[in-house]
Amino acid sequence: MIFPLYIIAITTVAAITAMAIRADLKLKSIDRLPIHWNAKLEPDNYGSRRLALFCMPALFAPILLGTALALHLIPPGPINKTSSPEEGLVVMLFMAVTFWVVKYVYLRAIFRWVEKNQA
Repeated sequence: MIFPLYIIAITTVAAITAMAIRADLKLKSIDRLPIHWNAKLEPDNYGSRRLALFCMPALFAPILLGTALALHLIPPGPINKTSSPEEGLVVMLFMAVTFWVVKYVYLRAIFRWVEKNQA
């Protein structure tokens, strides 16, 4: 049950990076994009297009790969609360789906901002 942990982590990082690359190709003409929204859902901080699009994959990669490595190397006990490899798989699947959703919502917000400001 070790390899599925790494497959999930690598596939998720690859998918989120592919989403960022696709968005980068579509938004080539824009130099600065919002990187943070306030409680009113208005952008309140901006960054370069590459920073806005590739920051999440750069953050998610070590988190996912580190979690897979920890679930693989640390035996069940006081630190690793999973009692079976299947529970580790559930943890990785939950994290993967959560990260995909976060990236999708973030890109959706960026594209809505672009549509609103291009009009």
